[in-house]
Amino acid sequence: MATIGSRFHHIGLVKVENKAHWQQRKSIGGIRSYKLLTIEWSISKEGNSVITNEWRYPPVTANKSFNLETTPPPAFRAFRYSYKRHVIDVKKLDLDEWIPLDNEFPRYHAAKVARLADRGDKIVGTLPCATDAARELCQDLAEYLSARYPQVYHVTRSASDKDGWDGQGSISRVEMPSLGASYDLVNDDNMTVAGLLQPTDLNILTKLPDGQYQLSAVMFGIGGGQRLKDKLGRCLADLHFGGQVPHFKEQLQAPLDRFLSKLKVDSPIVRHTTALSIHDELHWPEITMGPEDDWDPVIRGPAVGSKGAATFKPPQPVSDISSIWFRQERQTLRRLPKSGAIVWSVHTYITPITSILDEPGIPGRLASLIRSWDDELAAHKGRDLYAGVLLPHLDALHLEQVKAGVCEDEPMALPNFPF
Repeated sequence: MATIGSRFHHIGLVKVENKAHWQQRKSIGGIRSYKLLTIEWSISKEGNSVITNEWRYPPVTANKSFNLETTPPPAFRAFRYSYKRHVIDVKKLDLDEWIPLDNEFPRYHAAKVARLADRGDKIVGTLPCATDAARELCQDLAEYLSARYPQVYHVTRSASDKDGWDGQGSISRVEMPSLGASYDLVNDDNMTVAGLLQPTDLNILTKLPDGQYQLSAVMFGIGGGQRLKDKLGRCLADLHFGGQVPHFKEQLQAPLDRFLSKLKVDSPIVRHTTALSIHDELHWPEITMGPEDDWDPVIRGPAVGSKGAATFKPPQPVSDISSIWFRQERQTLRRLPKSGAIVWSVHTYITPITSILDEPGIPGRLASLIRSWDDELAAHKGRDLYAGVLLPHLDALHLEQVKAGVCEDEPMALPNFPF
């Protein structure tokens, strides 16, 4: 057994040792694999007594108040009053809140089922290097969801192993009676099942020999304008460059690489992103991108010579506030304890922009943010499609709130980045 990162603490004359241990598994094809073991503190006069146990997901608190028909989506308003540079805004994830459900889940589940029937292996795929991680993810989701929402999920366990949480048998089947759904975790595709069990899109990142992270498994049941053929098997840097993410190289690439390399099994994170759009499409917005199968990621539109190129007309700026939608993403990143892969979940929330503008400080903060984007970021976010009608409306609402004493007329005084 190898030992990495020994730390010693002294309490009086008693030495306390905390080490990170890796247990070597059998060698397959000349490639060694290791299993991460966590440490329980052990105190002895000799200072060499250390008890190791495989990391376990902490006990999950059942959400007894959850109701699949009445629990509303969370009201995330995670945007600043101005943009200066890209930063990786993250918070430590409460493991009880890994995958929140709300009354929109039945709609999302139905949308995923329909999209799978239509697109199949064009939206879900797993590279060989991520097979074990996909199986681990599927089991962890089934364990977590059935513990967190017992009123929604019923599980059947294997009687022939003790591979589930807390020494129970692994989960072989999950039933969701309220949705009329049942999934076989032994024989069905793991990424497909994992995606259908809950509302988020799922990505698995595995580490390449050069230290970069590769997108090795995806389930784009919702999608949000993403295609498997453009993403699967590519490293994160290529994904961001290919997606033409503004300022990625100079502002985000190095911090993101450092962040992923340091992400610990017991310290998952959550982050949020904000966007505005002129559609409420969950999957593929033809209004702004053209036909899905004709998309060319280089020119950011239908490929030259495609049928879509001949018929697609770029959208014009909207003239009605009701045509604008507020989109929030809740993303979590969690390192799986057995495979060491990183699971990246993305939950998209879409609501009419008009539904949030009565909230204190929101009109002023949103107007300030939109105006702060530089030309490159504004183009990436499609500002020209909605700013002409939205900004005057936000300004008027902000002045009304100032006059009513709801908020102050100073950007720094506006409520900033609440989750």
